[in-house]
Amino acid sequence: MSLLLESAIKASVIIAAALAAAALLRRRSAALRHWLLSAAVVCAAVAPFVGPLAPRWNVSPPAALSRAAQPADPIGAATSSTAAPGSASELFVLPGGVDDPGRLIGWVWASGAGLSLFVLAAGFWRLSRIATRSQRVTEGPWAELAADLSRAWGLRRPVRLLQSDHPTLLVTWGFRRPTVILPAGAGEWSDDRIRVVLLHELAHIQRGDWLTQLAAECLRAVYWFNPLIWMASKRLRQESEHACDDAVLGGGVEAPEYATHLLDLARSIRDERQPWFPVPAMARPSSLERRFSAMLNGSTNRSPLTRPARIATTMAVVAMTVLIAGLGAAQTFVTFSGSVFDPSNRVLPGVRLVLTNSQSQAKHEVQTDGTGRFEFVGLPPGDYTWETELMGFAKLKGTVTVIGRDVQRDLALQVGSLEETITITASASAASAGKPVVRVVRGASRVPREAPACAGSPGPIGGNIKAPRKLVDVRPRYPENARLAGTGGVVVLDARIDTDGTVREVQVVNTPDPDLGVEAVEAVRGWEFSQTLLNCEPIEVRMKVTANFVIRP
Repeated sequence: MSLLLESAIKASVIIAAALAAAALLRRRSAALRHWLLSAAVVCAAVAPFVGPLAPRWNVSPPAALSRAAQPADPIGAATSSTAAPGSASELFVLPGGVDDPGRLIGWVWASGAGLSLFVLAAGFWRLSRIATRSQRVTEGPWAELAADLSRAWGLRRPVRLLQSDHPTLLVTWGFRRPTVILPAGAGEWSDDRIRVVLLHELAHIQRGDWLTQLAAECLRAVYWFNPLIWMASKRLRQESEHACDDAVLGGGVEAPEYATHLLDLARSIRDERQPWFPVPAMARPSSLERRFSAMLNGSTNRSPLTRPARIATTMAVVAMTVLIAGLGAAQTFVTFSGSVFDPSNRVLPGVRLVLTNSQSQAKHEVQTDGTGRFEFVGLPPGDYTWETELMGFAKLKGTVTVIGRDVQRDLALQVGSLEETITITASASAASAGKPVVRVVRGASRVPREAPACAGSPGPIGGNIKAPRKLVDVRPRYPENARLAGTGGVVVLDARIDTDGTVREVQVVNTPDPDLGVEAVEAVRGWEFSQTLLNCEPIEVRMKVTANFVIRP
């Protein structure tokens, strides 16, 4: 999340500077303002990739900003569930059952970006369908005038003219194959209107407006939460239309005549439902008032963009981007600390904690001291994942974001589960089928040490586990029908050893044959253990049983 936040801030600064510069250039031509905004949009999109290559310079954040950007106060204890040794337990949970805020914000951003990109893709799909159903115009006044104007504009790629069955659709799209889609009634338009429309649409193609608008739409989809990006996208579209209007007027069309044609087109669009497409449109009713004011104003600067102005503007925006991309807040190293407790709320010494930076994958490792305290010092700001490990206890994993100040977090571990492995063998021959040969192999219970004699109070130090010992061992039988069929395999069971040492809630996790599972369950239900003690108090513990049924030749 820190990378997304940093990228969003840098993009905002670039776009804000471009919008401010465009406002200062209101007396200059729309072509210059559009080029400035286009360069800013492209630079804002590539700024995250330029950052690692740009020279770094740091500023210290204001104190108020540092305080506002801190994570929430740490919780008193983490929540986990018991798991088999080596497996992951549940992540620690914030109050109210909400996961780590960085992850939640990431999901919200991804949902918004995905929806925005879906809408953009849907617009292209709709446009592609219309283009597929449209008829190509290869002769007549449209084709002839388009060829003449293309040569006049210096267009190197031939322009496709498509006439759709939509009553009002008039758009331009494409780069390698620039295409103008005409409405259904375009064949009945006068020569003057055809010339006005083609001048405007070919100006879009000559200026490459479709590509810049596409870049703005993609940037808006990624930073959908940023109002500055929305403002820039809208302003870019407006300046594009103003620049093309200036090109039409520069092509010899009188302003009143051009305004009349635009007004007629806008009226037809207003009477029909106009779908949204990610492409420039000539006569959007929402923008006509400002465009009419500009085209009828004799003092408006309509000069085209010169090559020196284009180069100077590009260099200025690129220089600003490199400067901003190298901007970083002064690194404030912080400490992540806390205490680790067992289920009886006693501290746990000797717990191994590994902290990994999510971006750089740098690892830090510490152990809790005699009072159960841990401390990671000198951490740069960022997102981290952490993991605990202590023999006899289930692993605990989680995430933490450190920004600007120390983070305090206490963790609670749960006792790990017991593992038992048994092997049941039987001969495939009938002669030795009377009694199965059973070999019981006890799995490691993964406890750190035996508990001392439980006399008096165990004190504040926890983690004192006394492993259960099997007192009653029931031997599973090999089912006769499974033996005759030569069926074997591994049966996995999950069970709970109660505080009195009896086995409860035996469940089949996996079995190759129902009869094998039944025999394993019946045997395990008859097992009895000594009490499992945590700090001299009996506790429940989970048990995983692996039963290997093997047929001997």
